[in-house]
Amino acid sequence: MNRLKVFLVFLIVFELVFISSFIIGKSKLLYALYKAEIFLKVLERNINISQSLKPYYTEYSCRDCNVVLISIDTLRADHTGFMGYFRNTTPNLDRIAKESIVFNNAFAQMAITAPSHTSIFTSLYASQHGQLRNELKINDKFIILSEIMKAKGYETVAFVGDGAVDGILGFSKGFELYDDGNVHFSETIPKAINWVENNKHKKFFLFIHGYEPHEPYGGGEFSGAFVEENYSGVFKEYDVIVPTLDILPPVSQNLSKEDIDYVKAKYDADIKQADKYIGMFIDKLKEFDIYNKTILVMFSDHGEFLGEILIREKSKKNHFGHHDLYDETLHQVLILKTPKIEFPKRIYDVVSSIDIAPTVLELAGIGKFSQFNGKSLTDVVFAKNHESFSISESLPDKPNSVLEISVRTFKWRLIIRDDNFIELYDMENDNKQMKNIGESNKEIVDNLVNLYLKTVNYENEKISEPASSDKLTENLRQLGY
Repeated sequence: MNRLKVFLVFLIVFELVFISSFIIGKSKLLYALYKAEIFLKVLERNINISQSLKPYYTEYSCRDCNVVLISIDTLRADHTGFMGYFRNTTPNLDRIAKESIVFNNAFAQMAITAPSHTSIFTSLYASQHGQLRNELKINDKFIILSEIMKAKGYETVAFVGDGAVDGILGFSKGFELYDDGNVHFSETIPKAINWVENNKHKKFFLFIHGYEPHEPYGGGEFSGAFVEENYSGVFKEYDVIVPTLDILPPVSQNLSKEDIDYVKAKYDADIKQADKYIGMFIDKLKEFDIYNKTILVMFSDHGEFLGEILIREKSKKNHFGHHDLYDETLHQVLILKTPKIEFPKRIYDVVSSIDIAPTVLELAGIGKFSQFNGKSLTDVVFAKNHESFSISESLPDKPNSVLEISVRTFKWRLIIRDDNFIELYDMENDNKQMKNIGESNKEIVDNLVNLYLKTVNYENEKISEPASSDKLTENLRQLGY
């Protein structure tokens, strides 16, 4: 960082502000200084970005293309049609998948909305960026993808749900417009369409997010689409289900298969709702004649438990929510559509959500950013040298808890709990993770632990600061946090 340049600019700006105060009135001096401080912070971060970017351009890069990221909150990969699900939950995503690159084995770095999105935008593991809970801010020392896109001349806009991706957490950095006063895709997509229609002649970076199918499940347009007509179980009086809050009704009891199917039907209804609006957005890109000049990345931030019973527990309680390290909570949707790679392809290598930001920078012809730990997904698409694994982490919500870790390869899922309990599953022969073989495979466990330590190699960061906001607290409470 060339701090001398920043200091000289500060002196110039301060002199201008001081002189202006006599012209416009001293009452406006504080406000002018505040604006000057913001200007200098942006200048310093832009210098940091410039010094940390290594130019990199490939035959797949498209410097004139727009970039669109669509985050579908809490969508399990195995509940989509293009991943083989039996219900017609995603007709529009299925259509897009047929002309895109689909990553069958993509995994989130943390199964919580804010930390997962922070890993996506910073390309860092949770233990590196320190945002381990939804109410924590992104550490200001880290640059996020939107700041780089803005510095490179893109119009940067976002239409997102509130709560765990609220601008107060730091996600608004780099965005000229960050509209977080929404919840559902029925709100964010129409706003995004309207903005694109009025700005389609510009080169833009657009981030869209919606909370379907995050709980509460059901209540939307397709709420009854998948419900069995003769269902008469414990949920029969409830059109909306919020299982993790143990209400509507309490789910601490053992549920029947019919009860679990009802919950899944409501969850699937929300997926179909999200799919409808995403399809609407894609159709508008085509109507505006910019679909073929847009890099499109669609992903979920994590998955969801839908009544699974965990073998590590002696109880037979059905689990809901997503704060854990199994495939059900970490396996994510990841679809990539880019104009310079015209053929559809299915990728089975294990990849991570921290790979999204480096991929965007390469495909947009921007370069490689030194902070990013992920790798460009083009290395996987074109079978270049790469290691096929994903690392995820979790911090249990209890006093004095210790970070839990997981390493996922195509063959194995290793989990080490905060009490040093070890779980190892053979994912080729036990993809439901029902038989823990950690005790009898010490060498495999050691190799996977060493892979984690070699990869993360983090300094002992302090957990980031909490974001103080009554509105944020209430929004997170309504989402079940």
